Amino acid sequence: MKKLFFYLILLITDNSYGQKHSELNANASKQYKSADSSMNGVYKQILKVYSTDATFIKNLKTAQNLWIKFRDA
Repeated sequence: MKKLFFYLILLITDNSYGQKHSELNANASKQYKSADSSMNGVYKQILKVYSTDATFIKNLKTAQNLWIKFRDA
């Protein structure tokens, strides 16, 4: 009887509270896409504002490529 009660409690709490792993992944994916879109917008604005400064643009692109390699590692 104790085991049945334990499994019943476990079943109720598992389905009623918290997020499932797939929901966590979906939420994280949405947040990542939103942040990535925002950062890309800022990056494009910076490229526009500093379009006349070739050295800055070159250094910015180098820094961005290094950051992407670091992030992916």
